[in-house]
Amino acid sequence: MTIQIKDHNEHRYKALIENMLDGFAYHKIVFDENGNPIDYVFLEINDAFEKLTGLRKESILGKRMTEVFADSPDGREDWIDLYGQVVVTGKSIRFEKFFPPLGRWYSVSAYSNEGGYFSTVFHDITDNKANEEKLRRERDVIAKLMETSPAGITVVNPEGKIIFANARAEHILGLPRSQIISRQYNAPDWNNMDVNGHLLEDEKLIFRQVLESGKPIYDYRQMIERPDGKKVVLSINGAPLLNSEGTISGVVFAINDITQVMEAEEEIRYLSFHDKLTGLYNRGFFEEELERLDTSRQLPLSLILGDANGLKLVNDAFGHEAGDKLLKRVAQMFREVCRQEDIIARIGGDEFAVILPRVGEDELTEIVARMKERCRQAAADPIKVSIALGAATKEHDDQNVKAVFKLAEDRMYQNKLFESKSTRSSILASLKQSLEERSHETEEHGQRMKLLALKLGRSIGLNENQLIQLDFLALLHDIGKIAIPDSILEKEGALTEDEWKIMKTHSEIGYRIAGASQDLAPIADSILHHHEHWDGSGYPQGLQGEEIPLLARIISIVDAYDSMTHGRPFAKSISKEEALAELRKESGKQFDPIIVEAFIQMLTHSKRTSVQQEIASAKEEK
Repeated sequence: MTIQIKDHNEHRYKALIENMLDGFAYHKIVFDENGNPIDYVFLEINDAFEKLTGLRKESILGKRMTEVFADSPDGREDWIDLYGQVVVTGKSIRFEKFFPPLGRWYSVSAYSNEGGYFSTVFHDITDNKANEEKLRRERDVIAKLMETSPAGITVVNPEGKIIFANARAEHILGLPRSQIISRQYNAPDWNNMDVNGHLLEDEKLIFRQVLESGKPIYDYRQMIERPDGKKVVLSINGAPLLNSEGTISGVVFAINDITQVMEAEEEIRYLSFHDKLTGLYNRGFFEEELERLDTSRQLPLSLILGDANGLKLVNDAFGHEAGDKLLKRVAQMFREVCRQEDIIARIGGDEFAVILPRVGEDELTEIVARMKERCRQAAADPIKVSIALGAATKEHDDQNVKAVFKLAEDRMYQNKLFESKSTRSSILASLKQSLEERSHETEEHGQRMKLLALKLGRSIGLNENQLIQLDFLALLHDIGKIAIPDSILEKEGALTEDEWKIMKTHSEIGYRIAGASQDLAPIADSILHHHEHWDGSGYPQGLQGEEIPLLARIISIVDAYDSMTHGRPFAKSISKEEALAELRKESGKQFDPIIVEAFIQMLTHSKRTSVQQEIASAKEEK
């Protein structure tokens, strides 16, 4: 009976082993003479073992492990040692190990229930290990992407505590990572604000919105104040993190500092509506606002158009930087005279326009008068500001606002034409004043030049038109000096070569100024050439003889004489006789010999009133 039960149990045991899905093997350990495990013998394996390893029973049973894997020695010792410890200690073990000879990963359970023998149960986990490695690589990639992301990455748990922050988040938020982690997303010292700087309530923050909706939110924009006091605008993308049960386990945020982008966008918006030079609105915005304000609620709707006088002259004389300065002064005057709600625009190179909602004709007249008075009070820098103005008012709905604009424009041009003579006179007076201030030429010098030049002109038979031009030339031949630096004009010692080159440009600058003025255009060539010499050694073009304009030849002699007899900051005066001798010496070289002789004859033989007396008389007449 006992034998039958034993046979029955062995049968059941073998059946169980043969039907196992895991590989099973029964071994005998092999010791050396010192009792150290050096090998093991395969005694029994099941079908699953064959499938898992590819080893057949008939090939390995009764053989040592080192014999079976004779061609693959790598890793054999590790397995022998592990199994030897199981037999020696009698303790079961479970481990995962790669077996190089077969190139597979196995999960192994080994146990020994009788001396010198042990059993193993194998499970091939190669695919699991491959998946684990794939998952590890993917996690490593994700971790590196998060750490090196150009966006700041943070993860917030459902309780609102920050549990992860990358390096970029440190830079954006202005805190070390150690201080970011464990902070609440709505920490009060961050001052969570909208982009306009208004504090945000907690329910409006992106974390709450993502948590409550369970949906991603993109390009959420807000402002925070960093610990260093700097306010930064952030663009945030937020998405929920779901656990295996599908519930939200946190929220991940990608944060970008868009402060500079916002500033650039604001600059673009500003420039799209404003004139870059003056800061006033531009023509496009003016036209949009004129259309928008053209409603009955804004009546009476008034318009002012203005044209800055003398811009070309200033540009030519002093350069475009001075012209820009003039336009900025005009813009500032409009700001000072008009109301804050008025739309002031620069609509052209030198043209300005103002929309004045709910302003009638009486008030409009007062505003225009204030603008004119403001111009009169302004200092010359370099010339007085002068603006031709035109204004008109739309009082009824049936009036066309474009027609009102055209009326204001027509009135502006009419006033510009009507005021042109006085405007030119004002500009010339400003230029003359600037010349006296910049070059230290006295009024007496100008009067002496004028009287001497006109006397000489009459003595050589100039006609009335030539005399009028000579009058202007005597006063303004050096007008180009108003654009020469003070450091050169006021220098007492000799000019350097570079300084002298700059000084010589005053005749060309004067030529451009004269060319830009209707009154001075006829003497532009004479201004350009009044430093030419009879022998061709002068400047700027080296003309000689009668190539030099007649009026320029006259002025060069008169200017030289007056300078010698009345002195300069860099040279003392000499007597009349010495000055005439110097003129005679330079006759045919620097000066026209015929005009020099006429000038000397005029001064030595004339019985008319002295120049000094005539200057005094001119002052009394003034």
